[in-house]
Amino acid sequence: MIRGKKKPILKLIPNEIDWVHARSVHTCYAKKSGSQHIATEFALAYLSALVRIIRPKYVLEIGAGIGTISQLLLDHPNKITRLAAIEGNCFCIETLKTRFATAFKERFNLITDPTKIEIGEQYFDLIVIDGLFESKLCDLLKKGSFCFVEGSRKSTRKVIIDKLENRNLAINFVNYNQGIRYFEWSTKYSDGRKRILPKFRFCRILKGCWIGQVTPLTMP
Repeated sequence: MIRGKKKPILKLIPNEIDWVHARSVHTCYAKKSGSQHIATEFALAYLSALVRIIRPKYVLEIGAGIGTISQLLLDHPNKITRLAAIEGNCFCIETLKTRFATAFKERFNLITDPTKIEIGEQYFDLIVIDGLFESKLCDLLKKGSFCFVEGSRKSTRKVIIDKLENRNLAINFVNYNQGIRYFEWSTKYSDGRKRILPKFRFCRILKGCWIGQVTPLTMP
Protein backbone atom coordinates (compact mmCIF):
# COMPACT_ATOMS: atom_id res chain seq x y z
CA MET A 1 0.00 0.00 0.00
CA ILE A 2 1.18 3.52 -0.70
CA ARG A 3 0.20 6.94 0.49
CA GLY A 4 -1.68 9.20 -1.88
CA LYS A 5 -0.08 12.17 -3.60
CA LYS A 6 0.32 15.26 -1.50
CA LYS A 7 -2.21 17.60 -3.03
CA PRO A 8 -4.64 20.00 -1.38
CA ILE A 9 -8.01 18.55 -0.42
CA LEU A 10 -9.49 21.99 -0.96
CA LYS A 11 -8.39 25.41 -2.16
CA LEU A 12 -7.78 27.33 1.03
CA ILE A 13 -7.38 31.09 0.76
CA PRO A 14 -8.33 33.36 3.68
CA ASN A 15 -10.65 36.17 2.71
CA GLU A 16 -10.86 39.64 4.24
CA ILE A 17 -13.23 38.48 6.98
CA ASP A 18 -10.81 35.68 7.94
CA TRP A 19 -7.91 38.11 8.23
CA VAL A 20 -9.92 40.63 10.24
CA HIS A 21 -11.12 37.90 12.62
CA ALA A 22 -7.59 36.49 13.01
CA ARG A 23 -6.03 39.91 13.55
CA SER A 24 -8.61 40.85 16.15
CA VAL A 25 -8.05 37.67 18.17
CA HIS A 26 -4.26 37.77 17.85
CA THR A 27 -4.03 41.45 18.83
CA CYS A 28 -6.16 40.80 21.89
CA TYR A 29 -4.26 37.72 23.10
CA ALA A 30 -0.78 39.04 22.29
CA LYS A 31 -1.24 41.48 25.18
CA LYS A 32 -2.24 38.84 27.73
CA SER A 33 -0.07 37.03 30.26
CA GLY A 34 1.31 33.78 28.87
CA SER A 35 1.18 34.94 25.24
CA GLN A 36 4.75 33.88 24.36
CA HIS A 37 3.66 30.83 22.39
CA ILE A 38 0.26 31.76 20.95
CA ALA A 39 -0.61 30.92 17.35
CA THR A 40 0.48 33.40 14.68
CA GLU A 41 -1.97 35.71 12.98
CA PHE A 42 -1.18 33.85 9.75
CA ALA A 43 -2.14 30.45 11.19
CA LEU A 44 -5.29 31.91 12.75
CA ALA A 45 -6.38 33.32 9.38
CA TYR A 46 -5.99 29.94 7.71
CA LEU A 47 -7.85 28.22 10.52
CA SER A 48 -10.65 30.74 10.14
CA ALA A 49 -10.76 30.02 6.40
CA LEU A 50 -10.87 26.28 7.04
CA VAL A 51 -13.78 26.64 9.48
CA ARG A 52 -15.60 28.86 6.99
CA ILE A 53 -15.26 26.29 4.21
CA ILE A 54 -15.82 22.95 5.99
CA ARG A 55 -18.26 24.30 8.62
CA PRO A 56 -17.36 21.83 11.42
CA LYS A 57 -19.83 21.15 14.22
CA TYR A 58 -17.66 19.23 16.68
CA VAL A 59 -14.06 20.39 17.18
CA LEU A 60 -11.25 19.10 19.39
CA GLU A 61 -8.37 21.41 20.31
CA ILE A 62 -5.19 19.79 21.65
CA GLY A 63 -3.08 22.29 23.57
CA ALA A 64 -5.51 25.14 24.23
CA GLY A 65 -2.92 27.30 26.03
CA ILE A 66 -4.39 30.62 27.15
CA GLY A 67 -7.27 30.33 24.68
CA THR A 68 -6.22 32.11 21.48
CA ILE A 69 -7.43 29.40 19.10
CA SER A 70 -10.39 28.62 21.36
CA GLN A 71 -11.51 32.24 21.07
CA LEU A 72 -11.18 32.23 17.29
CA LEU A 73 -13.26 29.03 17.06
CA LEU A 74 -15.98 30.02 19.51
CA ASP A 75 -16.39 33.52 18.01
CA HIS A 76 -16.28 32.33 14.38
CA PRO A 77 -19.22 33.44 12.19
CA ASN A 78 -19.79 29.79 11.25
CA LYS A 79 -20.82 28.84 14.74
CA ILE A 80 -19.52 25.46 15.91
CA THR A 81 -21.75 23.29 18.09
CA ARG A 82 -19.15 22.09 20.57
CA LEU A 83 -15.48 22.70 21.29
CA ALA A 84 -13.56 20.23 23.46
CA ALA A 85 -10.24 21.70 24.57
CA ILE A 86 -7.37 19.71 26.09
CA GLU A 87 -4.93 21.52 28.38
CA GLY A 88 -2.79 20.29 31.26
CA ASN A 89 -0.91 23.39 32.38
CA CYS A 90 -2.29 24.74 35.68
CA PHE A 91 -1.96 28.41 34.74
CA CYS A 92 -3.66 27.83 31.38
CA ILE A 93 -6.42 25.73 32.95
CA GLU A 94 -7.40 28.51 35.33
CA THR A 95 -7.21 31.05 32.52
CA LEU A 96 -9.46 28.96 30.26
CA LYS A 97 -11.98 28.42 33.04
CA THR A 98 -12.17 32.15 33.69
CA ARG A 99 -12.58 33.08 30.03
CA PHE A 100 -14.81 30.36 28.64
CA ALA A 101 -16.44 28.21 31.33
CA THR A 102 -19.24 30.73 31.90
CA ALA A 103 -19.37 32.72 28.67
CA PHE A 104 -19.53 29.59 26.50
CA LYS A 105 -20.68 27.00 29.02
CA GLU A 106 -23.02 25.28 26.54
CA ARG A 107 -20.38 24.99 23.82
CA PHE A 108 -17.03 24.72 25.60
CA ASN A 109 -15.71 21.61 27.35
CA LEU A 110 -12.32 21.81 29.08
CA ILE A 111 -10.47 18.51 29.42
CA THR A 112 -7.53 18.54 31.83
CA ASP A 113 -6.80 14.80 31.58
CA PRO A 114 -6.59 13.33 28.03
CA THR A 115 -6.96 9.79 29.42
CA LYS A 116 -10.58 10.62 30.25
CA ILE A 117 -11.49 11.06 26.58
CA GLU A 118 -13.65 8.20 25.37
CA ILE A 119 -12.44 7.22 21.90
CA GLY A 120 -15.16 4.78 20.80
CA GLU A 121 -17.40 6.13 18.06
CA GLN A 122 -16.85 9.75 19.04
CA TYR A 123 -16.35 11.85 15.92
CA PHE A 124 -14.75 15.27 15.48
CA ASP A 125 -15.11 17.13 12.19
CA LEU A 126 -11.91 19.02 12.98
CA ILE A 127 -8.97 18.39 15.30
CA VAL A 128 -6.63 21.32 15.98
CA ILE A 129 -3.15 20.57 17.31
CA ASP A 130 -1.21 23.33 19.04
CA GLY A 131 0.42 21.50 21.94
CA LEU A 132 1.75 18.22 23.27
CA PHE A 133 0.21 15.38 21.29
CA GLU A 134 -0.21 11.86 22.64
CA SER A 135 -0.19 9.13 19.99
CA LYS A 136 -3.35 7.46 21.33
CA LEU A 137 -5.28 10.57 20.33
CA CYS A 138 -4.76 9.49 16.72
CA ASP A 139 -7.69 7.14 17.23
CA LEU A 140 -9.93 10.22 17.35
CA LEU A 141 -9.06 10.95 13.71
CA LYS A 142 -11.69 9.17 11.63
CA LYS A 143 -12.37 9.02 7.90
CA GLY A 144 -13.40 12.50 6.77
CA SER A 145 -11.93 14.33 9.78
CA PHE A 146 -9.79 17.38 9.11
CA CYS A 147 -6.59 17.99 11.06
CA PHE A 148 -5.04 21.45 11.54
CA VAL A 149 -1.47 21.60 12.89
CA GLU A 150 -0.20 25.00 14.01
CA GLY A 151 3.49 25.57 13.22
CA SER A 152 5.66 22.72 11.98
CA ARG A 153 5.49 19.84 14.53
CA LYS A 154 7.20 17.43 12.16
CA SER A 155 7.38 14.59 14.68
CA THR A 156 3.67 14.95 15.49
CA ARG A 157 2.72 14.81 11.83
CA LYS A 158 4.84 11.68 11.33
CA VAL A 159 3.17 9.95 14.28
CA ILE A 160 -0.25 10.77 12.87
CA ILE A 161 0.64 9.52 9.38
CA ASP A 162 2.11 6.26 10.71
CA LYS A 163 -0.74 5.57 13.15
CA LEU A 164 -3.37 6.20 10.50
CA GLU A 165 -1.58 3.92 8.06
CA ASN A 166 -1.89 1.09 10.60
CA ARG A 167 -5.66 1.58 10.33
CA ASN A 168 -5.62 1.67 6.50
CA LEU A 169 -6.14 5.41 6.53
CA ALA A 170 -4.04 8.28 5.20
CA ILE A 171 -3.73 12.02 5.60
CA ASN A 172 -2.07 14.28 3.05
CA PHE A 173 -0.84 17.24 5.05
CA VAL A 174 -0.50 20.40 2.98
CA ASN A 175 1.77 23.19 4.19
CA TYR A 176 0.58 26.79 4.18
CA ASN A 177 3.53 29.00 5.14
CA GLN A 178 4.55 32.64 5.13
CA GLY A 179 7.30 32.23 2.54
CA ILE A 180 11.06 31.83 2.78
CA ARG A 181 13.64 34.03 4.48
CA TYR A 182 17.19 33.93 3.06
CA PHE A 183 20.37 34.85 4.89
CA GLU A 184 24.08 34.56 4.06
CA TRP A 185 27.17 33.73 6.08
CA SER A 186 30.86 34.19 5.21
CA THR A 187 34.27 34.48 6.93
CA LYS A 188 36.98 37.15 6.74
CA TYR A 189 40.74 36.89 7.05
CA SER A 190 42.10 38.97 9.91
CA ASP A 191 45.39 39.84 8.13
CA GLY A 192 43.71 41.66 5.27
CA ARG A 193 44.67 39.22 2.51
CA LYS A 194 42.63 39.63 -0.63
CA ARG A 195 41.06 36.31 -1.45
CA ILE A 196 37.76 35.12 -2.78
CA LEU A 197 36.05 33.81 0.29
CA PRO A 198 33.25 31.25 0.24
CA LYS A 199 29.77 32.44 1.02
CA PHE A 200 27.01 30.24 2.27
CA ARG A 201 23.38 30.98 1.67
CA PHE A 202 20.75 29.51 3.93
CA CYS A 203 17.00 29.67 3.90
CA ARG A 204 14.33 29.20 6.50
CA ILE A 205 10.66 28.58 5.86
CA LEU A 206 8.59 30.98 7.93
CA LYS A 207 6.18 28.78 9.84
CA GLY A 208 2.48 28.73 9.17
CA CYS A 209 0.36 25.61 9.48
CA TRP A 210 -0.33 22.16 8.04
CA ILE A 211 -3.80 20.99 7.07
CA GLY A 212 -5.02 17.59 5.95
CA GLN A 213 -8.09 15.38 5.72
CA VAL A 214 -8.26 11.71 6.66
CA THR A 215 -9.01 9.45 3.70
CA PRO A 216 -8.78 5.72 2.92
CA LEU A 217 -5.22 4.56 2.23
CA THR A 218 -4.48 4.46 -1.50
CA MET A 219 -3.95 0.97 -2.88
CA PRO A 220 -1.04 0.32 -5.32
